[in-house]
Formats: sequence, C-alpha cells, structure tokens
Amino acid sequence: MRRSSMLCMLSCVVAVRLAAQTETIVAGVLGDSSVVAPVVSWNRIGPSGETLSVALSGWTASAELTRRRTPRGRGVVSLALTPLNAHSSDHIYVEGVRARELEFDAAAVEATFGRIDSFGERWTSDIRLVALYERVDGIDSTTRSFWSSPYAGVRTRQSWRRMTAEDPLLLTFEGSEVSATAEMFGGSHTWSRVRLDQRFSRRWGRVRAGESVVAFHGRSLNDVNAFLVGGSWPAGDLRPLYGYRYAELRLDRGVGINVDAAYSVTPSIALGVHAGALRSRDLDARGVAVDVTTSWRGIGIRVGAAQPQENGRRENEVVLYGSILVARFVR
Repeated sequence: MRRSSMLCMLSCVVAVRLAAQTETIVAGVLGDSSVVAPVVSWNRIGPSGETLSVALSGWTASAELTRRRTPRGRGVVSLALTPLNAHSSDHIYVEGVRARELEFDAAAVEATFGRIDSFGERWTSDIRLVALYERVDGIDSTTRSFWSSPYAGVRTRQSWRRMTAEDPLLLTFEGSEVSATAEMFGGSHTWSRVRLDQRFSRRWGRVRAGESVVAFHGRSLNDVNAFLVGGSWPAGDLRPLYGYRYAELRLDRGVGINVDAAYSVTPSIALGVHAGALRSRDLDARGVAVDVTTSWRGIGIRVGAAQPQENGRRENEVVLYGSILVARFVR
C-alpha cells in the first residue's frame, strides 16, 4: 500500500489525546477485494512533549521523531523504507481491469527533516526537506531513466483544523479542516505536486453527515509519482473514491467530492451511506457505498460494499472493503 496514505492514518490514531499515558500500540488490517494489508504502530510521547512513532504499514517500515524547540514549534525527522511494491506497483488497472503486463517492481527510501509549528489553536505548518530514492524495474525505459538517480526537494503542508470530536479507530470526525500540500523535487528531472483539501462533518442527534472536496495537480508525473485514487476508506492522503479498488487510478490532476451520512442504530453501531465523484481530463468517475461500523473496548470495525460508475456506465462488479483497528495503552 502507498506509504504516505497509511502513515497518515496511523498519525490520526496517534493524535488521540493520551492524557497521562505515554505509550500506545495500534494494530489492525485494512483491505478490499484486491488487497489486504496489516498496520502496526508503536507510539511514545515523552515528558517534555517529544514523540517517537515506529510503524509497519503494508510493506513500509518507518520511524518519526519530533522534539520541542519552542513553545509552539517542534523539530521533526523521519525515515521510511519500502522494499517491495512501493506505490502499489503490483496492482495496475486499465479501465477497471487489472493489467498484469503493466505491473512493475518498485522500492523506495524517503528521509525528511524539518519543523512543525502551531500558529494559534488551529493553524499548523509543516515544512520539511526531503531526500528520496526510488528503484524501479520492469517498467518502460523513459520512466526507469526518470528514477535512475535520487531526488531532493521540499514539502510543506499547511492546515487549519476545528475539530470537536474524532474517532480514529472508525476514521470518523466532527468539525472542519482545510489544508494545502505542495512539494517540489529536483534531480535528473524536476517534478512537483499540489493538493488542496477541505472536509466538514457534523452530528444531529443520531445522524452524522459530512462532505469533502479535493483538487490536485502535478507536473512531470508518471506511474511512480502520480496521485493515487481509489479505495473506500476515509484514511490518509490517498483520495477515496467509493466503488474503486485501492489505488486503482493514477492521475496527474483532478477535482473530486465525496458526501457521507451515517445513522447510529445504537451507541456503538452505525449504518453509513457514501457517494463520490471525480473528474480528471476525460475521466468522469463516480461510485456509491454502504457500510456498517462498530466499536467496542478499543476495537473499531468497518465492513462495507461499493459499486463504481464511470462515464455514465454502471459496472457490475461490487467491491467489498473493511478495516479493523485496535488501540491499547501501554502506560
């Protein structure tokens, strides 16, 4: 699975207020009809506010360390290793059909160094220098040449959040968030990506409803660094598109919207309905989904089914998806 998407999901889990607790372990499985991946993370918050996270997400092993530099600023370093199947290189699709002849081998190493600053209660600024190396094989010569040497660049994420409640085990929230992410890399070539996100969710009694909008654009992208779209989980920076398999679409630009509604049958069980649409060049992709979520004693479970609709044509295939996440405090 894609490195950044899974790590963002684990970061959401770590973001739960730990009060006096200093260590937590998160473990689980996330998957759909095409892929299943384990996620395991150990997270520690020190007495001075420093944090350490060590995770295994699919094929990616990673670690991130932050230390407080100022009352509102932290230094951050991270390292992520993906020895196999980076960027879902083992699952390539053309018009919804898996194209095994286009699949390739990919491994990745990424190191970052930078700062995370809080300006006020809601605005967070994350700016990092990034060193990146991708090893690709079994792909066309142009793309292989593009990634024949390492890249260095800068990545920034600016976000404004006003959250009143979050359930990281079920990947739901109440509140609003607006964020912008931009990155630029140089090496044997130059390439860049920009992404804008907005999301909102609110509860009225037993009903919770929300929406999310995304716009993204990249320059000099290929199958390795393209934006990945697909999957039916509201997790991480991979854009969910209901009815489509995890990372089924690889795009250089697009605009999308999702709407979601859930009804709490009991305090721990909810029924959800979802719909999404995305436009990119000549692609007009849409999908719908229904699922059930439940939580019990630190365990969150989501099970659902989705169906795609592309360019006005209803597909026959139903994509099944699900996740289970478990969190435990160590101390």
